[in-house]
Amino acid sequence: MQEASHYINSIFELLEPNIIGFHNQFEIITIFAILKGNGNPEPFNVLTVVVAQEEPTEELQKPIFLNSKPLKIQGLKDFSFGILKYSINVEETKNLLMNLAQNNVWAANQKDLLFSNSLDLIPRIFVPPDATEVVPLNKILKNNFWSGSHVFEWFDTTKDNFKVFFERPDLLQQLSEEIQKFIPIKLASLSDRLGNLIIQLPVSIVMTDLNHTKQGNALTLKVAWHPKASSEGKNLVFNCVRLDDKTCQDFYSCRISTNDVTIPMMHERGVHRYYLWDDDRKILLAASAKSSFIHEVTMNSAMIENEPRGFYIKNNSTDRELIRIGMVTNRLFNINTDKNKSKILNHTWTSQRLYEHEKTDLLKQKKLIQYNRNQSVNAYDDLRTLIQHYGQESVYLWDPYLSPQDILRTLFYCSHSNSNLKAITGLDFPPGTDSQTKKDVLNNYGQELENSCENKFGLKLEFRAKFGQYGWSFHDRFLIFPKTSIGPRAWSLGTSVNSLGNAHHIFQEVSDGRLIADAFESLWAALDHQECLVWKS
Repeated sequence: MQEASHYINSIFELLEPNIIGFHNQFEIITIFAILKGNGNPEPFNVLTVVVAQEEPTEELQKPIFLNSKPLKIQGLKDFSFGILKYSINVEETKNLLMNLAQNNVWAANQKDLLFSNSLDLIPRIFVPPDATEVVPLNKILKNNFWSGSHVFEWFDTTKDNFKVFFERPDLLQQLSEEIQKFIPIKLASLSDRLGNLIIQLPVSIVMTDLNHTKQGNALTLKVAWHPKASSEGKNLVFNCVRLDDKTCQDFYSCRISTNDVTIPMMHERGVHRYYLWDDDRKILLAASAKSSFIHEVTMNSAMIENEPRGFYIKNNSTDRELIRIGMVTNRLFNINTDKNKSKILNHTWTSQRLYEHEKTDLLKQKKLIQYNRNQSVNAYDDLRTLIQHYGQESVYLWDPYLSPQDILRTLFYCSHSNSNLKAITGLDFPPGTDSQTKKDVLNNYGQELENSCENKFGLKLEFRAKFGQYGWSFHDRFLIFPKTSIGPRAWSLGTSVNSLGNAHHIFQEVSDGRLIADAFESLWAALDHQECLVWKS
């Protein structure tokens, strides 16, 4: 409790006048949930944001529900959600935080909001406003547009109330979309903040504006103070760094004695970050995310040609349809600040590097592998290596032609005991195979897998099929790891599992594994019917 008391006191020390601003109350936004079936259900916290603000009067906003009726999410029939907004004074906020630290309850407005019993106090961070780079936390903070905000956080380390969202991330997307109809909080992008309470202290005592000079590479800093603020005696240090190609190209540091400062820079291109530091209080008063300025503009001029391209497409065996496509000739215009237009600048060569990665590095990391004929042994080995490396918790295999032998050659090789293995097939058949009814194939597949098991030690596998009216047809083939240390990852197979390494195909990691995992899980849920079950260990 002593640690919590010190933590809470450090919040309110920053709220002393003329340190970061002149805040006199807090606005509270609470997203809460109620679970039915608990007799007298009490609301529990989904996310609470407590924002310091400055108001001209001491009048407080009474509690209002932003949603006129409970929010319901399809697939969460026992849950209802709400959004509550109100304001309280500084002293009451401090008392509520002390009670939260002791009892894990936020007891505002004579009503209890339950929190997890596993709340960690996160050391203070500073969150800059969005710039060229988007700052993730700004998706849930309030109006963090200007100098930035100091943020303190009670962090739910177990997320016990939210396991359903981690099992079904699409439900969190639905909830986030419903919430955004009432308030701009993008909860799905910050699932790690579920169950948390965030204290946001916006810096309003000073505003900074950094611009590029019209000539040369220098930057100009303008500082504007709050009307109530006194800058006299403040010991402020400004630091600015310019980054490009993962190198530090320029760095400049100075003490702020005037409200207009010129920042000399040697290099023309790159992104910059800056920091305004109160050297006496040892706190940030402003910071930027990665920011950049426009140095050149490329425009495309398209001239319509007078003659279209014409060709015929067959609609059936006898009829043809004439298609005409209007043709254009494109010309690119580049406008930049460099007067020597004939000169090829160094940044042009850098931006047009022939390769971003070495081929051997991609092969070692299994991020992109090209197979030719007679390489099936290598292809299966690579796939099994990925399963071994990333399949500690779960592996999904998605292939319209997936058969028992494909699963035996892949998922059965997963040595991680009780890893959650899932597979979906479309019950499609490779060319040249004997035709059977899909019902017969489904039954035969299940029997083949059952007969192939000497034992099922450590095996947790379920195999479903797109069957009848359930689910939808699909074409792409993916190997998916929905739970790795850096989030979901997915590989496109480039061919069906039964053809790995038999002909040319490219096996590569896709850029957004979460979207692929969500698509798999949506189809998996649609196939949650006995008729679609092929086999379960």
